[in-house]
Amino acid sequence: RCSEFSVTGSISNVGGKELYDCFIFIGTAPEKPSGNLTKSTSVSSCRKNNDLSLNADNTYAVIISGGYSLAKNYYRYWNDCSFLYKTLVNDYNIPKSNLNVLISDGLNPANDRNCGTYYDSSPFDLDGDNIPDINYAATYSNINTVFTDLGNTVSSGDNLLVYVIDHGDRDTTGQSLICLWGSETISGYQLNQQLLKINPSARIHIVLGQCYSGGMITDLSGQNRTISTACYGVEESIAMADLEYDEFVYHWTCAIAGHNHNGNPVDAEINIDGSETLYEAFNYARKEDEFYKSNMEHPQYNSIQILH
Repeated sequence: RCSEFSVTGSISNVGGKELYDCFIFIGTAPEKPSGNLTKSTSVSSCRKNNDLSLNADNTYAVIISGGYSLAKNYYRYWNDCSFLYKTLVNDYNIPKSNLNVLISDGLNPANDRNCGTYYDSSPFDLDGDNIPDINYAATYSNINTVFTDLGNTVSSGDNLLVYVIDHGDRDTTGQSLICLWGSETISGYQLNQQLLKINPSARIHIVLGQCYSGGMITDLSGQNRTISTACYGVEESIAMADLEYDEFVYHWTCAIAGHNHNGNPVDAEINIDGSETLYEAFNYARKEDEFYKSNMEHPQYNSIQILH
């Protein structure tokens, strides 16, 4: 417990990298944590709890890129997923068996991706080893299957990353939606029903890159969860101008990887004490987000921490 600042903290050790998580923010996080809570002060005021110390075998991920349809499934979404997948496997040494990848039409060889001047089938291999990494089509039924399986697998103290990229939408009531394959959608409430299958003492980290993603925070917020979204609930998220990636999630992945997609190093730390926090990953992504700088998208962070 970070008693000096009346916030709770946890430390995860994943594949040799430590992710400190010692902040509570609801809605828009400040440029620096309130109370002048910088990286160095948060670490010095928290003690490591070995019960919460994780290794790669205790970390799981669900990567969802619905695409919605052939015409709307832009190939940058595959790039976003590939970059994250390679980061989890190569930088954090997370077993591939712990990664659940749902991309557009799954392992169907038919064309499902819009590459601008032509269509093709999304490559099944995400990390260049010639072994298929996609597990399922990004449909509601398959999401239900994945989270049911994880409900029987993820234990107390484990880490679960839920990462979503592609299109978002809003219904007639203004409710934010994630677009899935075949014109399906899933709401924040429906996604939360899936998350409730997971052991309540596991730590769930949610990264949402789709349009209107901030509108899901209310439905998804809960104890032992962190949420990072690319934008407010009433605005669109934006693709990068110079690379075929999405702006916010690209920089978020750079932050946790410690390098960009070409392997060039990045430093996401607020202070140089040798660790990275989930808030720092968010904060780095927001600061590097060209459309945040121009007031076009407003990334959001929410965290309600583990109480032990």
